Amino acid sequence: MIIKLDHISFSCRKSQISSLPPAAGYELQFCESSLKNLRCKESFFQQPQPDHDIYLYERKGGLPVEITAYETCFSGTDSLAFKDDTVTVYSPEPYKTAEFLMMFGLKKKQDIDNGLILIGRFVIGGPLTVRVSQADSAEWKLDKTGWSSLGFLSNDSQRELARLSAAGYETTDTEELIVNQKLMNIGFCSGPYGEIIEIISIKRSNTK
Repeated sequence: MIIKLDHISFSCRKSQISSLPPAAGYELQFCESSLKNLRCKESFFQQPQPDHDIYLYERKGGLPVEITAYETCFSGTDSLAFKDDTVTVYSPEPYKTAEFLMMFGLKKKQDIDNGLILIGRFVIGGPLTVRVSQADSAEWKLDKTGWSSLGFLSNDSQRELARLSAAGYETTDTEELIVNQKLMNIGFCSGPYGEIIEIISIKRSNTK
């Protein structure tokens, strides 16, 4: 089961971090350096990446932002935008992309001229708006500079990915990674136009 939209990711080069001040109200929660890139991420890179750094920023009542820094990043067509607590997803066929996003608990709110608006109660303090907008093309890669993917928290990432695979979407295996002292199961799902969704579940310790 999907629990919530956990974060939106912004990709950049490691050398760019010092020139990326956080948005108003966002504060750094933790950072991790030289985390290995899991095998399940490989198909989402323009070129091989040895590792990455993570900087997680949070704001009360807002969607957490994860800045993921790689050795190299390329410039490409925008696939995502995030401004004023609204996520915009660009797609050649907004309704097809919206159908994919609704697999993660988002609900249709209204039609607009160039797409539609979805809504989901994932953020403390109120609902989150996701606008799916018409675009000639949208380039989805994890090592493309800019907003790159959405991360959802699940109570069982393996089961969630199996559900998405059965619905006809491309999925990866899950792999374990320790982030901020938490053991996580992480996998990815790709939408009809390459939309990148990260599925995360936190593994419970058996120790008492």
